[in-house]
Amino acid sequence: MSLSLLNNSDCIKVIVAEDEPLIAWMLEDALSGMGLEVVGPFATVAEASTCVLSEDPQLAVLDVDLADGAVYPLADALHKKNVPLIFHTANTD
Repeated sequence: MSLSLLNNSDCIKVIVAEDEPLIAWMLEDALSGMGLEVVGPFATVAEASTCVLSEDPQLAVLDVDLADGAVYPLADALHKKNVPLIFHTANTD
């Protein structure tokens, strides 16, 4: 089934964690353009972690390094909820 064919009640909720505003906007635009419901974007692990407690995302797009540190604690929490993860980074280290 194509993502664009989903109706609102079947919309896939994706959490976006990205601390660079331009990249966050581009991710949000691309994902919503595919018919996904974007939650966020969040610039910090703390903000995104708080959201995960109240939201039930089906997918996560995570920048590896956020404003308050590495995203791995958030990734672990999402993994425990069986949420598929997509990591991205501009860090070359």
